[in-house]
Amino acid sequence: MSTSRRVDLSCFSLFVWLACWAIPALVAVLTADPASAATRLIGSGLNSVAITGQLDGLSGAGGGPPALAQPMNVHATARILCAGSPLKPPCVSADGTSAVQIGWYDISTDDVRTRLERRLEPYGTWTLRKTIDQPIESHYQIYDQGLAPDTRYCYRLTAEGSNGETRTSAPACVVTQIANDRPVTRAQLRIVVANVADAGTDGSFKVALTEPHGDLPSGNFTAINTPRDDLERGSDVTYELNVPGVAAFRDVTRISFGSSSTDEVCVEEIQLILNGNENNGITPDRGGVVYERFFGTTASTCRWVGGIHGPLLVDHAALRAAPEFAAFTGGADIVSLGREEIEARLEPLIGTLFYERT
Repeated sequence: MSTSRRVDLSCFSLFVWLACWAIPALVAVLTADPASAATRLIGSGLNSVAITGQLDGLSGAGGGPPALAQPMNVHATARILCAGSPLKPPCVSADGTSAVQIGWYDISTDDVRTRLERRLEPYGTWTLRKTIDQPIESHYQIYDQGLAPDTRYCYRLTAEGSNGETRTSAPACVVTQIANDRPVTRAQLRIVVANVADAGTDGSFKVALTEPHGDLPSGNFTAINTPRDDLERGSDVTYELNVPGVAAFRDVTRISFGSSSTDEVCVEEIQLILNGNENNGITPDRGGVVYERFFGTTASTCRWVGGIHGPLLVDHAALRAAPEFAAFTGGADIVSLGREEIEARLEPLIGTLFYERT
């Protein structure tokens, strides 16, 4: 799906029907035995994410207390910006910092103590934020306050059992908000494929601009390669991306371009473009490139993606360090959408639904 190929708008009624059928299935939560799984429904704006963590309980040896079950992964369930008046709880001052709500379920049978730790990404050390010196019977949540804006933090839990055994959860991360952030109205990814042997692909590739499920923000995902002949060697195509999950500029927390197939593509150059709203001339094009990288034109210098080489990932730190990201000034307000842009924006929605979400 590219901006050079359009979708007939007669597909729109089919898309609406498919969306009405697919959305309830996407948000359905599968139930499980409470002794073996815990399910948490997390809301992020208008999106809901069902997260199920499998917990393996092991019996203690020699008739002693049962071993401590692996603690449920910690989740950042909300972000609050501490700016403006009146203040939103749990903010303590209107200083532009952020507060993050941390929540988890604990179904361990013999925990006596839980420690919550935080790490400043990407190079910080784990520091203790809170110790809970009592068993947690089910759900627990706290707020971590005074966080720097537009900063990535990771959290983890360590539970201690009555037999002295400890278990530590996998980390979960969140990017905090910033005051007066710019809205994101359109997202596009330009991919130039190197003109070398075997550099093109017919495989299925995906793009995400946010963290995986379990982190906030969540929900951004686009399937950009369908059974058409795109991502061919020597091609230069700008793909439309879905924008749910990236309402604000700093909701773009990474660029992930990858595939689960064994096929590979070799990228010569990549650009992320935000708010390029031409609108058939109605609105001036005020968007811009917020990240770009040139890899190379030969088989040894272009960036192979997919297969054994894995995804092309631009993490939060690299994205924020890009001079284009720092210089981005936003874009003009949208007052109207032209036909071509409407068609372009429908492409990733329909394509993702057909090829990845059915």
